[in-house]
Amino acid sequence: MKKITLTENNTFQHLWIPGLHNNIPENAIDVEDNIFMVLSQDPSKKYNQLTKTTSDYIAPFVLLDAQKLTISRLQSARDNAITQPITSNALGSDHLYSTVAENRNFLNNLITLGNGSKFTCINGMGNKARLVHTHAELMQLGLDIEANISSHFDHYELKLAEVAQATTQSECDAVVW
Repeated sequence: MKKITLTENNTFQHLWIPGLHNNIPENAIDVEDNIFMVLSQDPSKKYNQLTKTTSDYIAPFVLLDAQKLTISRLQSARDNAITQPITSNALGSDHLYSTVAENRNFLNNLITLGNGSKFTCINGMGNKARLVHTHAELMQLGLDIEANISSHFDHYELKLAEVAQATTQSECDAVVW
């Protein structure tokens, strides 16, 4: 016969062997070898002292943890959405522009300089090229990108409000981008 101590949720904490260990805690309980083996090898098992049986331990639902995971998932979706190419008609017709941070920084630098410059885009035929943009066209592109980013942050904030209202795991899971 072995003695064990359990955690607050009745999962295995420590083994005590009479004669080998001194100062065995008073709350240590006697268990059969087969019970000890199950508990010590599978931390997802808990022990019922009344029935002297093991069962699966199911962690209690913690709303804050579920909300944090949902928020993390939403942040990733927002960050991905922000870096997707956008369509702008800054050149007078629709062109596709990359919105990754490197391109946004380069665009901001060009706008700050106040001159026109070549900037990479993809035309309606799918051809990628560095085309000359006037300062006004670069500014328009910057405004279009900013509007796109702002709309994604607005959407994210609406989703955060939904997460704040969630009270169950399924409600958290239902908040999708």
